[in-house]
Amino acid sequence: MDFESPLRNDLVPTLPLFLDQSEQIINLLRSYPLKKLATILGVSQSIAELNHERFRNWQYKHTKANSRPALFAYHGDIYRQLRPTSYTSSQIKYASQTLRILSGLYGIVRPMDLIQPYRLEMTTTLKIGKNMSLNKFWQKAITQYLSEEIREHNHPFVLNLASIEYTRAIDFTALPVPVITVEFMEQVKGVIHNHGILTKKARGLLVQYLIEREAHTLAEVAQFNCNGYKLNSSTPDVLTFVSL
Repeated sequence: MDFESPLRNDLVPTLPLFLDQSEQIINLLRSYPLKKLATILGVSQSIAELNHERFRNWQYKHTKANSRPALFAYHGDIYRQLRPTSYTSSQIKYASQTLRILSGLYGIVRPMDLIQPYRLEMTTTLKIGKNMSLNKFWQKAITQYLSEEIREHNHPFVLNLASIEYTRAIDFTALPVPVITVEFMEQVKGVIHNHGILTKKARGLLVQYLIEREAHTLAEVAQFNCNGYKLNSSTPDVLTFVSL
């Protein structure tokens, strides 16, 4: 995560939607000894120590002093393909209205939502009440929120760029519009296959492409052609891009 780079001064941050649930998760994680936390997170001792400190320092009240907008804080393979520091005010507004990020700690995050440093995958096995995993814990709240937002803003479809593991946090059958999943494949020596890291980067490239163009239609999505990717096949539910 990036909490060091200077931030532009024209940002208007928003607050995460489900801070009560986030605090519930934080309190549970704080209760674990370091060794157990490392096991739960599936990380090394040093990374567990870092996140143990992060969880201890996490505050319910999110401010500009202890947080930063998610679009400028996330820094994984997907997000390094984005260039938010160069976005126009119109592009920032577009991203805020259309992009939603799934989060193990925050449930669902809008680009300008303030977040604090953490590491917690949605796939983490964590018993919270009757739920044995975070994606089960979040599924009802996320699905209800997305359904309400889709109806409120008349979104015609959902473009799913999440991994299979993260999509388990959403009940797609309960959403009021079609869900179109985007797949990315690579062709090497005539064989088409999926490459995990390249897929993550391609998702970021597509998000960057859509934000730059402030795209709203599937026809615009289908025109994506960055880094050698071109639309290879399409069905009502899946768009498959292949890099040759």
